[in-house]
Amino acid sequence: MYVSGFFIIFAPQALSHSTSQGQYQMNRTLHCLFALLFCTATMYAQSAPAPITTLVLVRHAEKSTAPKSDDPELSPEGIQRAEKLAQMLSATPFASVYATPYKRTMSTALPLAKAQNIAVQNYAAKPNAAFLDSLLQKHAGGTVLVVGHSNTIPVLVNMLVGSEKYPQLDDADYNNIFIVSLTKRGNASVTRLTLKM
Repeated sequence: MYVSGFFIIFAPQALSHSTSQGQYQMNRTLHCLFALLFCTATMYAQSAPAPITTLVLVRHAEKSTAPKSDDPELSPEGIQRAEKLAQMLSATPFASVYATPYKRTMSTALPLAKAQNIAVQNYAAKPNAAFLDSLLQKHAGGTVLVVGHSNTIPVLVNMLVGSEKYPQLDDADYNNIFIVSLTKRGNASVTRLTLKM
């Protein structure tokens, strides 16, 4: 018998023609080895660094104001901005893309989703810590795009960093991109970029 990594490999000839005393000693040895390996594996899992997950959070692009609607489409400028966002992020592989269930957010997320062959998934517009926790668990170590609104994206970023650092965006502000890298909520770094047209 010998140990390789975390696996125990048995040599059959070592177990044949054994005395009862020899079998007893062998069983005790195996029990000790299993206990040792279990403890080692547990310590390794506890000491392994948590993966860094990156969330890219943006407000939807410019919306159409005519005709008036509770769920407006993107304006021509907004369509251009959504395409530019996809181009800006094209070198980064995304694990998933999320948007609130509105035309303006879905249309903002769609160019990047199409470019990376990812379906846009919906999430509730109201900021929700449980939603963020599910993203961090489901996409640990990956990069995720989250498209929201002027009054929700800063709230989500604040939930991620664990402090009320970022105020609501101005209604005319479509330029901000928040890139949040973290292992868990409250332990995050934020890079704020500007996407000007």
